[in-house]
Formats: sequence, C-alpha cells, structure tokens
Amino acid sequence: MKLSPQLQPNSALIDLLQDAYAPCKNFGVCREARWQPANGHIPRGFLGATGELSEVELIMVFAESGIPHKDERYDPKAHSTDLLLASVEHTYKCFSTGTDLFHRNTRWFLDQLYPDLSFDEQLRHIWMTEGRLCSIANEIG
Repeated sequence: MKLSPQLQPNSALIDLLQDAYAPCKNFGVCREARWQPANGHIPRGFLGATGELSEVELIMVFAESGIPHKDERYDPKAHSTDLLLASVEHTYKCFSTGTDLFHRNTRWFLDQLYPDLSFDEQLRHIWMTEGRLCSIANEIG
C-alpha cells in the first residue's frame, strides 16, 4: 500500500519530524531506546494534519510507539523522509483497518468527535503523535 500524498502529514510537520530520524545522542545512554529499522524500531505513530495546519482542531499525544507489529519492517538504508513516510503509511493502515484494540478505540473516539466525516476527512482535523519519539523494547503506555 502506497500512502497517497493527500494522506501525508503537512510538509511543515514532515520537516519538523526529520530530526527524529537523525542519530539520537541518547542511544547507548538510554537503555530503552532502540534504533533497529529492520525490526520495526524507528520513531513512528505519527498521523494526521493532512491539510492546512490551521485545520487541526485536536492533537492526541500517546505514550510511545508500541511494540512493532510482525510485518513492520523498515529499510535501514532508507533516507529519513522515506522512513518517516513509511512509518506514516504503516500507522495509517493500522488505524484504517483497526489492527488492534488501541487503533479501534482511537477510531471510536474520533468517530464520536467527527461522526459525519470519513477517517480520511478526520485526518485533516487531527494530529496524532507519540510523547516519546524513540522506539522502546517494551510498551509502558
């Protein structure tokens, strides 16, 4: 599945998130931080703000990226923008299909706020992100 440009975060957010894909100065210091793209461990969980930033009405901040799904793998040699967009694509797929209870519960909440909008339309008005940018081995949410 290739994420359409209309479902990608606003370019200003993509520019801001680039730093999250640079080598973290705390890798090796923080015992929990993981940078293992081939095993799914990269900054991820970002989604929304697909229109103008002025359209965003809700920002949802979750604890941290969860344990990578079985099929979640990223190319360790990919450019940071490609990694970010691949992670957004995976996150979109999880929310749009209801991969697990977290995704289904979040979608239920969004449907209560925006009952007359499709999920893709809701994404114009929300920004979902993680409070912790690095990927960790165990979810602590």
